[in-house]
Formats: sequence, structure tokens, C-alpha cells
Amino acid sequence: MPTPWDAVYKHVLQRFFQKQQVTVTTEVEIGRLPRKIDIALVCSKKEIEILALVSPFTFFEQHNLLEFKSPSDRLTPTEYKRIIARTYLYMAEVELDDLSTLTVCAVTSGKPVKVLTKLPKLVKFSKVSQALYKSDNFPFYVLVVAELAIEERNYPLLLFSKGRKRKAFLRELVCKVACDSTRQVATEYLHLAYQLYPENVMEVFSMSKDFPTLEENIRVIVNDLGLEKILGVVQPQEIAQSIPVEQEYALLRALLLKHFSPEDVEAILHNDGKRKT
Repeated sequence: MPTPWDAVYKHVLQRFFQKQQVTVTTEVEIGRLPRKIDIALVCSKKEIEILALVSPFTFFEQHNLLEFKSPSDRLTPTEYKRIIARTYLYMAEVELDDLSTLTVCAVTSGKPVKVLTKLPKLVKFSKVSQALYKSDNFPFYVLVVAELAIEERNYPLLLFSKGRKRKAFLRELVCKVACDSTRQVATEYLHLAYQLYPENVMEVFSMSKDFPTLEENIRVIVNDLGLEKILGVVQPQEIAQSIPVEQEYALLRALLLKHFSPEDVEAILHNDGKRKT
């Protein structure tokens, strides 16, 4: 029969604290939220070097934990503490005792000002480089998508941008679609962007100067995004090839009406050749 160390410990200390008239609670459950890390990577030295060249993850070590904070799920002081707790659980799981071989990174759509600047008694961050901040006493990084440069190495994270940065990123992709040499990569990210925020994609396409006429504009939308994605139509390529020129305005109007008011749609259609950037 195993020795009941834990039970006796709680019983004795509970009685002791109660005698001192101190409120005591046992079996306190901590962390009812999912104890999962979004992404964990174990990298070789060669992989670390390659990632530093082709991505914003220039700071990786052997063990790397990535947490994503979307526009609707900001990095707060409470969430910062939860990430730290999950980090130590990960270290216990893999028996990691050397912090120099670990990085933890919160990728945030916007800048978490309170965590970065207003918690000096809890954590202090210093700016390492553009968009990247590091805790002074723990290998915890914050990578701010809103501050990333719009270049291909940052595309995977720029997909999760918001506001002006999102519009600028989409304009970059539409511009690349017009350039055959970089068309494929841009088209892939436009597909993903359409799944996340279709209204913004349609707006940028409609206002783009990269395709001077509405006819060109609608053909790009149909061919690159696909009617199947936009309207839920089966066999989009066959349908796209069969669209008569005279029906292109009607189709563009139908696409736009899925995301904009009738007044806005008419304004876009009558702004042909004078689109905003």
C-alpha cells in the first residue's frame, strides 16, 4: 500500500491554517482552458540558419513555441501569464532545463501596448528590431504583424494583419498578380485572404489600378480566385471561359453585392479608370 503523503500533507496543513483562522482551499484546479501550444518546433542548427534568411523568425533556438493572437484575441497580461505557464509545462514534458535553447513567441496582429510597456513589475520588453520585442528576463518574444515590412518573407504573417496594413498587403498581392514572375505566390495568398476577409479582397481588387478596365479586373477575379470560392459554383473554369464580355459587368456587380451595399457597388462600377490605390 503506497504511503499517503499527499493526503496527510493537505489534511495537516488545512487543520493548521484553519486553527489560525486563515481560509484554506485544497484541490484547487488551475488552468481550465486548453493546455495546448499553437505550434512547437524543434530545429537543427541548419534549419535555424535557413529560417533566419527566409522568414521573420531570426531568433530561433533549438526549441521554439509559437502562440498566435488574432485581431479578435489580443495578447493581454492574463494571456501572457498563461503562455508562460504552458511554456513551463512544455519544458517539463520534454525535460528541458536550459533556457538558452528555448524561445517563446507571441505573434500578434496589433501591438499589445499594455504588455509591452505598462507591466514593469511583471515583465520588461526591449525592441530587438523592426516589429520584434524581447523580454529582458526570459526568452519571450513578441512579433507584431502590424509593424512588419511588406515583403515576401513576411507574407505568412501579413496574412493575419488588420486595418491599413491588411489593405497595403492586399494591394501588394494584387500588384504581384499582374506580374507573371511572382503571380503564383501572390495568388495562393489571395486565396487564403479571401477565406479570412473576402470583403477586403473584393474591395482592393475593385479599386486596383493594376487592371485598367473592369473587363480585366473581373477576369482576374474569376481566374485567380475562382467562382467556386466566390459564389460556390461547380466547375468554375468552364463557367469562367464561357462568360460573354457583355455579362462581365453583371457578374462583377453580383460579386460586389455579396460584400457591399448597392450604393457602394454603383460607386465602384462608375469609378472605372479612376480607381483609388
